[in-house]
Amino acid sequence: MRRSKPLILALLMLAACTNRVGLEGDIGDLLDNCGVQASIEQVQMSDRSRTGIVVVAIDDAGINALVECLNLQPGGQENAMIAVALDEGRQEFEHDYIKNIGGLNLYISKRRPVELTLESGTAFEYLLLYHNAAEGKAVIQVSYAYG
Repeated sequence: MRRSKPLILALLMLAACTNRVGLEGDIGDLLDNCGVQASIEQVQMSDRSRTGIVVVAIDDAGINALVECLNLQPGGQENAMIAVALDEGRQEFEHDYIKNIGGLNLYISKRRPVELTLESGTAFEYLLLYHNAAEGKAVIQVSYAYG
């Protein structure tokens, strides 16, 4: 049994790396579908690998296009706390924007909207967009839909 622990750990680490690559590609496809130019700076998956965040450098025009294309709605901080709790009530991400939501522009998708289904068939359950206009950055938080 002792020998299997390093193998299990290695497999979990490999799965997490694979999920980050998949998430980066899926968010890239979503941005492309909306005609939005943004530079992906950081990708992080939760330990459950269904929910993740992508930090992007994006201008106001890109944010406006993304909000319109994905039919996102403005949300307040209370909505962010509810949405963050969608992932079984655990906040796992290290990014400062998510820890410190006050003062950011927040946009929220509906649950499983058609706009969050990619050509590949991949779909997101929800999308949250935290925008820091002063820094020209945003955090996109998504959760992959089941089936």
